[in-house]
Amino acid sequence: MYRSIGITLLGAALLVGCGSTGPGSSTGPTPGPGPGASVVPAQDYEAAKSAFGPPSADASSKGQWSTLIGNWPVLAIHTTLLPDGTVMSFGGNYYPDWANYAGKSGVPYNNQIDLWNPANNTHTPMNFQGSAIFCGGHTLLADGRLLIAGGDDLSKLFRHRSAEAGIKDTNIYDYRTKKWTKVASMSEFRWYPTTTTLPNGDVLAVAGNSTVPQGQKLGAGTFAETPEVYNPTSNTWRRLDGAKAQTDFYPWLFVASNGQVFNAGPDKDEVGWIGTGGAGSWTPAPPPNKVRRDYGTAVMYDTDKVLVLGGGGSDERDNSPTSANRISPTNHAIGIDLSGGTAQYTTFAPMQYKRRFHNATLLPDGSVLVTGGTQAYGFNNAKYPPDDPENAAKAGQDATVKIPELWNPVSKSWTSLAPMTVERLYHSTAILLPDATVLVSGGGACTDGDPEYSGCPDEKQQNAGYDKYRNAQVYRPPYLFKGERPSIQGVSKAVIDYGDTFEVTTTDAAQIGKATLIRLGSVTHSFDMNQRISTLDIVGRSGGTLTLRAPGSPNLAPPGQYMLFILKNGVPSVSRIVTLK
Repeated sequence: MYRSIGITLLGAALLVGCGSTGPGSSTGPTPGPGPGASVVPAQDYEAAKSAFGPPSADASSKGQWSTLIGNWPVLAIHTTLLPDGTVMSFGGNYYPDWANYAGKSGVPYNNQIDLWNPANNTHTPMNFQGSAIFCGGHTLLADGRLLIAGGDDLSKLFRHRSAEAGIKDTNIYDYRTKKWTKVASMSEFRWYPTTTTLPNGDVLAVAGNSTVPQGQKLGAGTFAETPEVYNPTSNTWRRLDGAKAQTDFYPWLFVASNGQVFNAGPDKDEVGWIGTGGAGSWTPAPPPNKVRRDYGTAVMYDTDKVLVLGGGGSDERDNSPTSANRISPTNHAIGIDLSGGTAQYTTFAPMQYKRRFHNATLLPDGSVLVTGGTQAYGFNNAKYPPDDPENAAKAGQDATVKIPELWNPVSKSWTSLAPMTVERLYHSTAILLPDATVLVSGGGACTDGDPEYSGCPDEKQQNAGYDKYRNAQVYRPPYLFKGERPSIQGVSKAVIDYGDTFEVTTTDAAQIGKATLIRLGSVTHSFDMNQRISTLDIVGRSGGTLTLRAPGSPNLAPPGQYMLFILKNGVPSVSRIVTLK
Protein backbone atom coordinates (compact mmCIF):
# COMPACT_ATOMS: atom_id res chain seq x y z
CA MET A 1 0.00 0.00 0.00
CA TYR A 2 2.89 2.35 0.71
CA ARG A 3 6.00 2.77 -1.35
CA SER A 4 9.34 4.43 -0.83
CA ILE A 5 10.56 7.07 -3.25
CA GLY A 6 13.74 5.40 -4.39
CA ILE A 7 15.66 5.80 -1.13
CA THR A 8 16.74 2.85 0.95
CA LEU A 9 15.50 2.82 4.54
CA LEU A 10 18.39 2.76 6.99
CA GLY A 11 18.64 -0.71 8.53
CA ALA A 12 15.85 -2.16 6.36
CA ALA A 13 17.82 -5.35 5.87
CA LEU A 14 17.57 -6.00 9.60
CA LEU A 15 13.79 -6.26 9.41
CA VAL A 16 13.92 -9.82 8.04
CA GLY A 17 13.80 -12.79 10.36
CA CYS A 18 13.07 -11.07 13.66
CA GLY A 19 11.99 -13.32 16.49
CA SER A 20 12.05 -13.92 20.21
CA THR A 21 15.31 -13.60 22.02
CA GLY A 22 13.99 -16.39 24.20
CA PRO A 23 15.36 -17.44 27.57
CA GLY A 24 18.91 -16.89 26.33
CA SER A 25 18.58 -13.09 26.37
CA SER A 26 21.40 -11.18 28.01
CA THR A 27 20.88 -9.73 31.46
CA GLY A 28 23.06 -6.61 31.29
CA PRO A 29 22.84 -3.38 29.34
CA THR A 30 23.39 -3.54 25.59
CA PRO A 31 25.43 -0.52 24.44
CA GLY A 32 25.17 -1.35 20.73
CA PRO A 33 26.61 0.87 18.03
CA GLY A 34 26.85 4.61 18.57
CA PRO A 35 23.74 6.68 17.88
CA GLY A 36 23.08 8.63 14.73
CA ALA A 37 25.82 7.29 12.44
CA SER A 38 23.91 8.86 9.56
CA VAL A 39 20.74 10.83 9.00
CA VAL A 40 17.83 8.50 8.36
CA PRO A 41 16.85 8.91 4.69
CA ALA A 42 13.59 10.54 3.69
CA GLN A 43 10.49 8.37 3.41
CA ASP A 44 7.36 9.64 1.71
CA TYR A 45 4.74 7.27 3.09
CA GLU A 46 1.74 9.24 1.88
CA ALA A 47 3.00 9.27 -1.71
CA ALA A 48 1.04 6.08 -2.43
CA LYS A 49 -2.12 7.73 -3.68
CA SER A 50 -3.96 4.40 -3.88
CA ALA A 51 -4.06 4.27 -0.09
CA PHE A 52 -6.19 7.39 -0.03
CA GLY A 53 -7.96 7.83 -3.32
CA PRO A 54 -8.76 11.29 -4.67
CA PRO A 55 -9.06 13.99 -1.99
CA SER A 56 -12.38 15.66 -1.34
CA ALA A 57 -13.01 19.26 -2.29
CA ASP A 58 -12.57 20.37 1.33
CA ALA A 59 -9.36 18.41 2.03
CA SER A 60 -7.42 21.66 2.52
CA SER A 61 -9.57 22.36 5.59
CA LYS A 62 -10.62 18.85 6.66
CA GLY A 63 -7.71 16.61 5.69
CA GLN A 64 -8.10 13.06 4.40
CA TRP A 65 -8.12 9.55 5.86
CA SER A 66 -6.67 6.49 4.16
CA THR A 67 -8.76 3.42 3.60
CA LEU A 68 -8.99 1.24 6.70
CA ILE A 69 -5.90 -0.92 7.15
CA GLY A 70 -7.42 -4.18 8.35
CA ASN A 71 -5.85 -7.21 9.99
CA TRP A 72 -3.33 -5.24 12.04
CA PRO A 73 -1.29 -8.04 13.65
CA VAL A 74 -1.76 -6.81 17.22
CA LEU A 75 -4.06 -4.55 19.17
CA ALA A 76 -2.00 -1.35 19.21
CA ILE A 77 -2.27 -0.44 22.90
CA HIS A 78 1.38 0.71 22.88
CA THR A 79 2.84 2.41 19.81
CA THR A 80 6.35 3.82 19.28
CA LEU A 81 8.09 5.36 16.28
CA LEU A 82 11.61 3.93 16.24
CA PRO A 83 14.71 5.79 14.98
CA ASP A 84 14.87 3.70 11.79
CA GLY A 85 11.41 4.90 10.76
CA THR A 86 9.58 1.68 11.66
CA VAL A 87 6.64 1.60 14.06
CA MET A 88 6.48 -0.84 16.97
CA SER A 89 3.09 -1.74 18.40
CA PHE A 90 2.01 -4.29 20.94
CA GLY A 91 -0.96 -5.01 23.14
CA GLY A 92 -2.10 -7.29 25.88
CA ASN A 93 -5.16 -8.46 27.75
CA TYR A 94 -5.78 -10.84 24.87
CA TYR A 95 -5.72 -14.09 26.77
CA PRO A 96 -6.61 -17.18 24.73
CA ASP A 97 -4.42 -19.03 27.24
CA TRP A 98 -4.84 -16.86 30.32
CA ALA A 99 -5.10 -19.87 32.61
CA ASN A 100 -1.42 -20.61 31.86
CA TYR A 101 -0.48 -17.50 33.85
CA ALA A 102 -3.10 -16.98 36.55
CA GLY A 103 -1.71 -17.88 39.94
CA LYS A 104 1.67 -18.91 38.50
CA SER A 105 4.71 -16.74 39.16
CA GLY A 106 7.70 -16.66 36.87
CA VAL A 107 6.00 -17.98 33.74
CA PRO A 108 7.46 -16.02 30.76
CA TYR A 109 4.80 -14.24 28.75
CA ASN A 110 4.93 -14.41 24.97
CA ASN A 111 4.54 -10.74 23.99
CA GLN A 112 3.16 -10.45 20.47
CA ILE A 113 4.92 -7.42 19.00
CA ASP A 114 4.63 -5.96 15.51
CA LEU A 115 7.18 -3.92 13.55
CA TRP A 116 5.50 -2.01 10.72
CA ASN A 117 7.57 -0.52 7.93
CA PRO A 118 5.34 2.21 6.49
CA ALA A 119 7.64 2.73 3.50
CA ASN A 120 6.56 -0.61 2.00
CA ASN A 121 3.64 -1.56 4.27
CA THR A 122 5.25 -4.72 5.63
CA HIS A 123 4.74 -6.20 9.08
CA THR A 124 7.40 -8.22 10.92
CA PRO A 125 6.32 -10.20 14.00
CA MET A 126 8.46 -10.36 17.11
CA ASN A 127 7.46 -12.76 19.88
CA PHE A 128 9.42 -11.59 22.90
CA GLN A 129 9.24 -14.17 25.70
CA GLY A 130 9.76 -12.63 29.10
CA SER A 131 8.08 -9.94 31.18
CA ALA A 132 4.51 -8.99 30.30
CA ILE A 133 5.47 -5.50 29.13
CA PHE A 134 2.00 -4.24 28.29
CA CYS A 135 0.70 -1.68 30.77
CA GLY A 136 4.30 -0.58 31.36
CA GLY A 137 5.69 2.89 30.73
CA HIS A 138 7.98 3.53 27.77
CA THR A 139 10.28 6.18 26.41
CA LEU A 140 13.26 6.33 24.07
CA LEU A 141 16.77 6.60 25.49
CA ALA A 142 19.26 9.10 24.10
CA ASP A 143 20.74 6.42 21.83
CA GLY A 144 17.33 5.46 20.43
CA ARG A 145 16.78 2.27 22.40
CA LEU A 146 13.25 1.81 23.77
CA LEU A 147 13.03 1.43 27.55
CA ILE A 148 9.93 -0.18 29.05
CA ALA A 149 9.55 -0.01 32.82
CA GLY A 150 7.06 -2.22 34.62
CA GLY A 151 4.13 -4.10 33.17
CA ASP A 152 1.56 -6.65 34.23
CA ASP A 153 1.90 -9.37 36.87
CA LEU A 154 -0.11 -12.09 35.14
CA SER A 155 0.06 -14.35 38.16
CA LYS A 156 -2.52 -12.02 39.74
CA LEU A 157 -5.01 -12.34 36.88
CA PHE A 158 -8.64 -12.01 37.87
CA ARG A 159 -10.41 -14.39 35.48
CA HIS A 160 -9.04 -13.31 32.09
CA ARG A 161 -8.34 -9.73 33.16
CA SER A 162 -5.47 -7.94 34.78
CA ALA A 163 -5.82 -7.38 38.51
CA GLU A 164 -3.75 -4.17 38.40
CA ALA A 165 -0.62 -5.73 39.89
CA GLY A 166 2.70 -4.41 38.60
CA ILE A 167 6.17 -5.83 38.08
CA LYS A 168 9.65 -4.44 38.82
CA ASP A 169 11.13 -5.51 35.49
CA THR A 170 12.86 -3.13 33.08
CA ASN A 171 13.32 -4.19 29.46
CA ILE A 172 15.14 -2.43 26.63
CA TYR A 173 14.69 -2.97 22.89
CA ASP A 174 17.54 -2.08 20.53
CA TYR A 175 16.20 -1.23 17.08
CA ARG A 176 19.68 -1.74 15.57
CA THR A 177 20.11 -5.36 16.69
CA LYS A 178 16.42 -6.23 16.99
CA LYS A 179 17.12 -7.71 20.44
CA TRP A 180 15.52 -7.35 23.85
CA THR A 181 17.57 -7.04 27.03
CA LYS A 182 16.34 -7.30 30.60
CA VAL A 183 18.26 -4.75 32.66
CA ALA A 184 18.26 -3.71 36.33
CA SER A 185 14.91 -4.00 38.10
CA MET A 186 13.17 -1.13 39.84
CA SER A 187 12.66 -1.17 43.59
CA GLU A 188 8.90 -0.65 43.09
CA PHE A 189 6.35 -2.79 41.29
CA ARG A 190 4.70 -0.64 38.59
CA TRP A 191 1.58 -1.12 36.44
CA TYR A 192 0.54 1.99 34.43
CA PRO A 193 3.63 4.11 35.19
CA THR A 194 4.95 7.03 33.14
CA THR A 195 8.58 7.13 32.04
CA THR A 196 10.25 10.40 31.04
CA THR A 197 13.66 10.96 29.46
CA LEU A 198 15.51 13.59 31.49
CA PRO A 199 17.93 16.27 30.21
CA ASN A 200 20.95 14.18 31.26
CA GLY A 201 19.69 11.09 29.42
CA ASP A 202 18.47 9.28 32.54
CA VAL A 203 14.85 8.10 32.74
CA LEU A 204 12.34 8.98 35.44
CA ALA A 205 9.66 6.40 36.35
CA VAL A 206 6.65 7.65 38.28
CA ALA A 207 3.47 6.06 39.61
CA GLY A 208 1.72 2.81 38.76
CA ASN A 209 -0.12 0.26 40.83
CA SER A 210 2.17 -1.86 42.95
CA THR A 211 0.66 -5.03 44.36
CA VAL A 212 -2.75 -6.58 44.76
CA PRO A 213 -3.90 -9.54 46.88
CA GLN A 214 -4.16 -12.76 44.91
CA GLY A 215 -7.59 -13.23 43.36
CA GLN A 216 -8.83 -9.73 44.18
CA LYS A 217 -10.81 -7.74 41.64
CA LEU A 218 -9.79 -4.48 40.00
CA GLY A 219 -9.18 -1.52 42.25
CA ALA A 220 -7.71 -3.51 45.13
CA GLY A 221 -4.09 -2.55 44.50
CA THR A 222 -1.75 -0.12 46.18
CA PHE A 223 0.16 2.71 44.51
CA ALA A 224 3.88 2.87 43.86
CA GLU A 225 4.49 6.21 45.55
CA THR A 226 8.25 6.60 45.21
CA PRO A 227 9.66 7.80 41.85
CA GLU A 228 12.89 6.25 40.57
CA VAL A 229 15.57 7.31 38.08
CA TYR A 230 17.35 4.89 35.74
CA ASN A 231 20.94 5.53 34.66
CA PRO A 232 21.53 3.65 31.37
CA THR A 233 25.32 3.98 31.67
CA SER A 234 25.60 2.31 35.08
CA ASN A 235 22.45 0.19 34.64
CA THR A 236 21.14 1.25 38.05
CA TRP A 237 17.94 2.69 39.51
CA ARG A 238 18.00 5.44 42.14
CA ARG A 239 15.02 6.01 44.44
CA LEU A 240 13.68 9.52 44.94
CA ASP A 241 12.38 9.13 48.47
CA GLY A 242 12.16 12.90 48.83
CA ALA A 243 9.62 12.98 45.99
CA LYS A 244 7.29 10.38 47.45
CA ALA A 245 3.63 11.08 46.64
CA GLN A 246 0.55 9.15 45.57
CA THR A 247 0.18 9.72 41.85
CA ASP A 248 -2.53 8.66 39.43
CA PHE A 249 -2.05 6.12 36.63
CA TYR A 250 0.05 7.28 33.66
CA PRO A 251 0.60 10.84 34.94
CA TRP A 252 1.24 13.60 32.40
CA LEU A 253 4.90 14.47 33.02
CA PHE A 254 6.85 17.22 31.24
CA VAL A 255 10.44 18.43 31.56
CA ALA A 256 10.38 22.22 31.98
CA SER A 257 13.11 24.67 31.01
CA ASN A 258 14.29 24.77 34.63
CA GLY A 259 15.16 21.06 34.41
CA GLN A 260 12.45 19.95 36.82
CA VAL A 261 9.56 17.67 35.87
CA PHE A 262 5.99 18.96 36.10
CA ASN A 263 3.08 16.60 36.80
CA ALA A 264 0.05 18.14 35.04
CA GLY A 265 -2.47 15.51 36.11
CA PRO A 266 -4.80 13.79 35.51
CA ASP A 267 -5.68 13.87 39.19
CA LYS A 268 -6.55 17.36 40.43
CA ASP A 269 -4.83 16.69 43.76
CA GLU A 270 -1.48 15.51 42.36
CA VAL A 271 -0.32 18.49 40.30
CA GLY A 272 3.19 19.67 41.11
CA TRP A 273 6.95 19.63 40.54
CA ILE A 274 9.33 16.67 40.81
CA GLY A 275 12.97 17.43 41.45
CA THR A 276 15.16 14.54 40.28
CA GLY A 277 18.51 15.46 41.85
CA GLY A 278 19.80 13.57 44.88
CA ALA A 279 16.99 12.05 46.92
CA GLY A 280 14.43 14.02 44.91
CA SER A 281 11.81 16.54 45.93
CA TRP A 282 8.09 17.09 45.53
CA THR A 283 6.50 20.57 45.45
CA PRO A 284 2.72 20.64 45.05
CA ALA A 285 1.16 23.21 42.72
CA PRO A 286 -2.43 24.42 42.67
CA PRO A 287 -4.57 22.55 40.13
CA PRO A 288 -6.28 24.46 37.29
CA ASN A 289 -9.71 23.52 38.69
CA LYS A 290 -11.44 20.79 40.64
CA VAL A 291 -11.98 18.29 37.80
CA ARG A 292 -10.31 14.91 37.88
CA ARG A 293 -9.35 14.40 34.24
CA ASP A 294 -8.84 10.65 34.08
CA TYR A 295 -8.19 9.54 30.51
CA GLY A 296 -7.95 13.05 29.25
CA THR A 297 -4.62 13.98 27.74
CA ALA A 298 -1.96 16.67 27.78
CA VAL A 299 0.79 17.81 25.42
CA MET A 300 3.67 20.31 25.60
CA TYR A 301 3.03 22.35 22.45
CA ASP A 302 5.87 24.85 22.96
CA THR A 303 8.67 25.50 25.43
CA ASP A 304 7.12 25.50 28.93
CA LYS A 305 3.60 25.51 27.41
CA VAL A 306 1.28 22.59 28.20
CA LEU A 307 -2.21 22.01 26.82
CA VAL A 308 -4.56 19.86 28.96
CA LEU A 309 -7.56 18.42 27.09
CA GLY A 310 -10.79 16.78 28.19
CA GLY A 311 -11.01 13.74 30.42
CA GLY A 312 -13.15 12.86 33.41
CA GLY A 313 -16.51 11.17 33.47
CA SER A 314 -15.35 7.88 34.92
CA ASP A 315 -17.43 5.84 37.34
CA GLU A 316 -14.42 5.03 39.52
CA ARG A 317 -13.04 6.69 42.65
CA ASP A 318 -14.66 10.06 43.42
CA ASN A 319 -17.11 9.62 40.53
CA SER A 320 -18.60 6.35 41.69
CA PRO A 321 -21.90 5.03 40.27
CA THR A 322 -23.67 5.81 43.54
CA SER A 323 -22.30 9.34 43.83
CA ALA A 324 -24.58 12.34 43.38
CA ASN A 325 -21.82 14.38 41.76
CA ARG A 326 -21.17 12.21 38.71
CA ILE A 327 -20.10 14.18 35.66
CA SER A 328 -19.72 13.50 31.95
CA PRO A 329 -16.33 13.87 30.28
CA THR A 330 -15.24 17.45 29.69
CA ASN A 331 -14.32 19.38 26.57
CA HIS A 332 -12.01 21.71 28.52
CA ALA A 333 -8.82 23.08 27.00
CA ILE A 334 -6.52 24.54 29.64
CA GLY A 335 -3.10 26.06 29.10
CA ILE A 336 -0.32 25.79 31.67
CA ASP A 337 2.67 28.15 31.48
CA LEU A 338 5.65 26.66 33.32
CA SER A 339 8.13 29.44 32.62
CA GLY A 340 9.74 30.83 35.74
CA GLY A 341 9.23 27.59 37.64
CA THR A 342 5.57 28.28 38.41
CA ALA A 343 2.30 27.02 36.95
CA GLN A 344 0.10 29.74 35.47
CA TYR A 345 -3.24 28.64 34.02
CA THR A 346 -5.28 29.97 31.11
CA THR A 347 -8.67 28.71 29.96
CA PHE A 348 -8.80 28.38 26.18
CA ALA A 349 -11.80 27.86 23.94
CA PRO A 350 -13.11 24.33 24.58
CA MET A 351 -13.10 21.49 22.11
CA GLN A 352 -16.32 21.04 20.17
CA TYR A 353 -16.75 17.56 21.65
CA LYS A 354 -16.42 16.23 25.16
CA ARG A 355 -13.89 13.42 25.18
CA ARG A 356 -12.19 10.72 27.23
CA PHE A 357 -9.78 8.16 25.78
CA HIS A 358 -8.66 10.60 23.08
CA ASN A 359 -5.10 11.24 21.91
CA ALA A 360 -3.28 14.51 21.20
CA THR A 361 -0.54 14.50 18.55
CA LEU A 362 1.96 17.29 17.87
CA LEU A 363 2.17 18.23 14.18
CA PRO A 364 5.17 19.81 12.41
CA ASP A 365 3.54 23.25 12.15
CA GLY A 366 2.98 23.34 15.94
CA SER A 367 -0.72 22.54 15.84
CA VAL A 368 -2.24 19.75 17.93
CA LEU A 369 -4.40 16.99 16.43
CA VAL A 370 -7.00 15.41 18.74
CA THR A 371 -8.48 12.06 17.71
CA GLY A 372 -10.96 9.61 19.17
CA GLY A 373 -12.75 9.37 22.49
CA THR A 374 -16.22 9.00 23.89
CA GLN A 375 -18.62 11.60 25.27
CA ALA A 376 -20.41 9.13 27.55
CA TYR A 377 -20.17 8.89 31.31
CA GLY A 378 -18.62 5.64 32.57
CA PHE A 379 -15.33 3.94 31.96
CA ASN A 380 -15.44 2.86 28.32
CA ASN A 381 -18.97 3.36 27.04
CA ALA A 382 -19.45 3.55 23.29
CA LYS A 383 -23.12 4.31 23.90
CA TYR A 384 -24.76 6.61 26.42
CA PRO A 385 -25.78 4.53 29.46
CA PRO A 386 -29.18 5.05 31.13
CA ASP A 387 -27.52 6.56 34.23
CA ASP A 388 -25.48 9.14 32.29
CA PRO A 389 -25.96 12.27 34.41
CA GLU A 390 -26.24 14.66 31.46
CA ASN A 391 -27.49 12.48 28.62
CA ALA A 392 -30.14 10.14 30.00
CA ALA A 393 -32.39 10.98 27.05
CA LYS A 394 -29.70 9.64 24.69
CA ALA A 395 -29.45 6.23 26.39
CA GLY A 396 -28.39 3.61 23.85
CA GLN A 397 -27.25 6.15 21.25
CA ASP A 398 -23.73 6.33 19.85
CA ALA A 399 -21.47 8.41 22.11
CA THR A 400 -18.17 7.98 20.27
CA VAL A 401 -16.35 10.88 18.65
CA LYS A 402 -15.17 10.05 15.14
CA ILE A 403 -14.55 13.68 14.19
CA PRO A 404 -11.00 14.86 15.01
CA GLU A 405 -10.24 18.44 15.97
CA LEU A 406 -7.20 20.59 15.22
CA TRP A 407 -5.95 23.20 17.71
CA ASN A 408 -4.16 26.28 16.43
CA PRO A 409 -1.53 27.44 18.97
CA VAL A 410 -1.57 31.01 17.63
CA SER A 411 -5.32 31.70 17.51
CA LYS A 412 -6.06 29.14 20.27
CA SER A 413 -9.03 28.01 18.16
CA TRP A 414 -10.39 24.63 17.06
CA THR A 415 -11.24 23.24 13.62
CA SER A 416 -13.32 20.11 13.04
CA LEU A 417 -11.82 17.67 10.53
CA ALA A 418 -12.81 14.74 8.31
CA PRO A 419 -14.30 11.86 10.34
CA MET A 420 -12.52 8.57 11.02
CA THR A 421 -14.00 5.30 9.77
CA VAL A 422 -13.76 3.51 13.13
CA GLU A 423 -14.24 4.91 16.62
CA ARG A 424 -11.15 4.89 18.84
CA LEU A 425 -11.73 4.48 22.57
CA TYR A 426 -9.83 2.85 25.44
CA HIS A 427 -6.46 1.46 24.30
CA SER A 428 -6.29 3.53 21.12
CA THR A 429 -3.10 5.25 19.98
CA ALA A 430 -2.10 8.03 17.57
CA ILE A 431 1.43 8.86 16.45
CA LEU A 432 3.12 11.25 14.02
CA LEU A 433 4.96 9.56 11.15
CA PRO A 434 8.10 11.03 9.51
CA ASP A 435 6.17 12.12 6.42
CA ALA A 436 3.92 14.39 8.56
CA THR A 437 0.93 12.05 8.45
CA VAL A 438 -0.57 10.44 11.57
CA LEU A 439 -1.14 6.74 12.27
CA VAL A 440 -4.26 6.06 14.38
CA SER A 441 -4.92 2.53 15.63
CA GLY A 442 -6.29 0.34 18.40
CA GLY A 443 -9.29 0.93 20.60
CA GLY A 444 -11.41 -0.44 23.40
CA ALA A 445 -12.38 -4.05 23.69
CA CYS A 446 -16.00 -4.63 24.60
CA THR A 447 -17.95 -1.73 26.05
CA ASP A 448 -20.89 -0.96 28.29
CA GLY A 449 -22.32 -2.46 31.39
CA ASP A 450 -19.51 -4.34 33.15
CA PRO A 451 -18.47 -3.11 36.63
CA GLU A 452 -14.99 -4.51 35.85
CA TYR A 453 -14.82 -1.99 32.98
CA SER A 454 -14.52 -4.15 29.87
CA GLY A 455 -18.17 -4.96 29.19
CA CYS A 456 -17.26 -8.55 28.30
CA PRO A 457 -18.75 -11.25 30.54
CA ASP A 458 -16.42 -13.98 29.32
CA GLU A 459 -13.06 -14.59 27.70
CA LYS A 460 -14.52 -15.31 24.25
CA GLN A 461 -16.29 -11.97 24.08
CA GLN A 462 -13.26 -10.19 25.51
CA ASN A 463 -11.02 -11.45 22.71
CA ALA A 464 -13.65 -10.73 20.06
CA GLY A 465 -13.84 -7.17 21.34
CA TYR A 466 -10.13 -6.70 20.90
CA ASP A 467 -10.25 -8.17 17.40
CA LYS A 468 -12.68 -5.42 16.38
CA TYR A 469 -9.95 -2.80 16.78
CA ARG A 470 -7.00 -4.62 15.26
CA ASN A 471 -6.87 -2.14 12.38
CA ALA A 472 -5.50 1.31 11.61
CA GLN A 473 -5.88 4.42 9.47
CA VAL A 474 -3.41 7.04 8.31
CA TYR A 475 -4.49 10.69 8.36
CA ARG A 476 -3.22 13.39 6.03
CA PRO A 477 -3.70 16.75 7.81
CA PRO A 478 -5.01 19.79 5.92
CA TYR A 479 -1.52 21.25 5.47
CA LEU A 480 -0.75 18.55 2.89
CA PHE A 481 -3.39 20.07 0.58
CA LYS A 482 -2.28 23.69 0.79
CA GLY A 483 0.52 23.75 -1.76
CA GLU A 484 3.76 22.14 -2.84
CA ARG A 485 5.82 20.43 -0.18
CA PRO A 486 9.38 21.60 0.38
CA SER A 487 12.05 18.92 0.27
CA ILE A 488 15.19 18.19 2.25
CA GLN A 489 18.02 17.04 0.00
CA GLY A 490 20.54 16.72 2.81
CA VAL A 491 21.49 17.60 6.40
CA SER A 492 25.08 18.50 7.26
CA LYS A 493 25.10 16.73 10.64
CA ALA A 494 23.41 13.56 11.80
CA VAL A 495 24.36 14.21 15.43
CA ILE A 496 23.75 17.79 16.50
CA ASP A 497 25.10 19.42 19.64
CA TYR A 498 22.96 21.79 21.71
CA GLY A 499 23.21 25.36 20.49
CA ASP A 500 25.11 24.27 17.39
CA THR A 501 24.31 25.42 13.85
CA PHE A 502 23.84 23.02 10.97
CA GLU A 503 22.87 23.22 7.32
CA VAL A 504 19.91 21.82 5.45
CA THR A 505 20.22 21.49 1.69
CA THR A 506 16.94 22.41 0.00
CA THR A 507 15.91 24.07 -3.22
CA ASP A 508 13.24 25.83 -1.18
CA ALA A 509 15.65 27.65 1.16
CA ALA A 510 14.40 31.14 0.28
CA GLN A 511 10.78 30.18 1.02
CA ILE A 512 11.17 28.29 4.28
CA GLY A 513 9.32 30.10 7.04
CA LYS A 514 9.68 27.60 9.86
CA ALA A 515 11.73 24.59 10.94
CA THR A 516 10.85 22.25 13.78
CA LEU A 517 12.18 19.23 15.62
CA ILE A 518 9.65 16.72 16.98
CA ARG A 519 10.85 13.92 19.24
CA LEU A 520 9.73 10.45 18.15
CA GLY A 521 6.41 9.48 19.70
CA SER A 522 5.81 6.71 22.23
CA VAL A 523 2.15 6.60 23.23
CA THR A 524 -0.19 4.51 25.35
CA HIS A 525 -3.38 5.09 27.31
CA SER A 526 -4.04 8.55 25.83
CA PHE A 527 -0.60 9.98 26.64
CA ASP A 528 2.54 10.25 24.54
CA MET A 529 5.52 10.04 26.90
CA ASN A 530 8.12 10.99 24.31
CA GLN A 531 6.80 13.61 21.88
CA ARG A 532 8.26 17.10 22.19
CA ILE A 533 8.54 20.01 19.76
CA SER A 534 11.21 22.69 19.31
CA THR A 535 11.03 25.53 16.81
CA LEU A 536 14.48 26.19 15.40
CA ASP A 537 16.06 29.57 14.74
CA ILE A 538 16.72 30.18 11.05
CA VAL A 539 20.09 31.96 11.14
CA GLY A 540 21.02 32.03 7.48
CA ARG A 541 20.09 31.33 3.86
CA SER A 542 22.47 31.01 0.97
CA GLY A 543 21.33 29.67 -2.38
CA GLY A 544 20.13 26.15 -1.73
CA THR A 545 21.26 26.05 1.90
CA LEU A 546 19.32 26.83 5.06
CA THR A 547 21.29 27.32 8.29
CA LEU A 548 19.47 26.38 11.50
CA ARG A 549 20.37 26.55 15.17
CA ALA A 550 19.63 23.65 17.52
CA PRO A 551 17.97 24.16 20.93
CA GLY A 552 20.44 25.62 23.39
CA SER A 553 19.89 23.21 26.27
CA PRO A 554 18.75 19.63 26.92
CA ASN A 555 16.16 21.16 29.25
CA LEU A 556 14.48 22.46 26.09
CA ALA A 557 14.80 19.20 24.16
CA PRO A 558 15.97 16.03 25.95
CA PRO A 559 18.67 14.08 24.12
CA GLY A 560 17.59 11.58 21.50
CA GLN A 561 16.17 11.26 18.01
CA TYR A 562 13.99 13.92 16.42
CA MET A 563 12.16 14.38 13.14
CA LEU A 564 13.47 17.48 11.40
CA PHE A 565 10.81 19.29 9.33
CA ILE A 566 11.06 22.43 7.22
CA LEU A 567 7.87 24.28 6.25
CA LYS A 568 7.05 26.41 3.22
CA ASN A 569 3.86 28.46 3.48
CA GLY A 570 2.82 26.17 6.33
CA VAL A 571 3.35 22.96 4.34
CA PRO A 572 5.85 20.55 5.95
CA SER A 573 8.52 18.53 4.22
CA VAL A 574 9.08 14.85 4.67
CA SER A 575 11.37 14.78 7.71
CA ARG A 576 14.88 13.54 8.29
CA ILE A 577 15.57 11.82 11.63
CA VAL A 578 18.54 13.37 13.44
CA THR A 579 20.03 13.00 16.92
CA LEU A 580 20.37 15.71 19.56
CA LYS A 581 23.08 15.17 22.15
